[in-house]
Amino acid sequence: MINITEKRIENLIRELYRQRYKENLELDTVYTADRERIPFGDIEKRPFKALKKGEKWGELWDSGWFRFSGKVPSSWKGKQVVALIDIGSEGCVFRDGSPYCGITYKRTDEFFERKRRVMLFTEAAGGETVDLLVEGAANGLFGMAPPWSTPWPYFQLNQAELAVFDSRVWQLAMDMEFLLQLYKTMNPDSPRAKKILRGLNETANLTPLADHIEDGLRITGGLIKTPVSPSTPTAWSVGHAHLDLAWLWRYKETRRKGGRTFSTALRLMEEYPEYIFGASQPQLFQWIKEDYPRLYEDVKKAVARGRMECQGGMWVEPDMNVTGGESLVRQCLYGKKFFRDEF
Repeated sequence: MINITEKRIENLIRELYRQRYKENLELDTVYTADRERIPFGDIEKRPFKALKKGEKWGELWDSGWFRFSGKVPSSWKGKQVVALIDIGSEGCVFRDGSPYCGITYKRTDEFFERKRRVMLFTEAAGGETVDLLVEGAANGLFGMAPPWSTPWPYFQLNQAELAVFDSRVWQLAMDMEFLLQLYKTMNPDSPRAKKILRGLNETANLTPLADHIEDGLRITGGLIKTPVSPSTPTAWSVGHAHLDLAWLWRYKETRRKGGRTFSTALRLMEEYPEYIFGASQPQLFQWIKEDYPRLYEDVKKAVARGRMECQGGMWVEPDMNVTGGESLVRQCLYGKKFFRDEF
């Protein structure tokens, strides 16, 4: 009987994820691509051509720029509007010549979504013109296309849409998914496990659930906030992005990954006021300073506000097997000096 209940809850979670985006509207797409990275200052000199959904735009290690344009319908007034962008690879949305947020290709599983959502308007007026500029990098998250991904829609336009985003539906889906995963780690006969499963089942009984999202959030929120016992300690987590500075992608890609990562972290800080992010390796900060000076100034402000941590002390996270003591001492010396001087 419990297995049937779990399956019912899983199906409901999938349905909620499908309902988070509504009234999708296609964006017009044009692009330009080359084997080498195209500097931002050269974009206006380049010829752009139309790109349709399903069409390929590059080969492994190519670079490109994309323009996505459209208009928010007047009927979307007062709604939260997002762009859903999937170019079959990694990319970065630019605003005013600087990275705004990173995007990556998505999987089809509703339980797992890559970064394809770009927040445009938390409360649209209706009729706004949308014009997005995205730099694309023809590589997978781990360099070349992973072996489990055949067939995989790499380096092609998979999605370019405006959509109405229902953040409450999204929140309920995440709450339920988290609680179900938590339940599966427990002894099913324990009081807490039974309480979680009963609460999830009560949420599933709210029909139609689309009309009872707030009721569902009250149930899941109560389950999440209830500690295991009065003496349970509070655990704090800090976001972190680990980047190997030289790994399965080209050297130029590490620098771009830094821009995508840091700008995405800043957007998450805006969306979640309690969110704190941290990054190590002063070399990565140095590249951000050289490549994206406006983004770097935003990083410095986030550090000053206590929203971003300069973690660790070594210049890079180094190899520890084939080096020597003097090398490691210098890693610490120059790493700590950079953080002191800059922040």
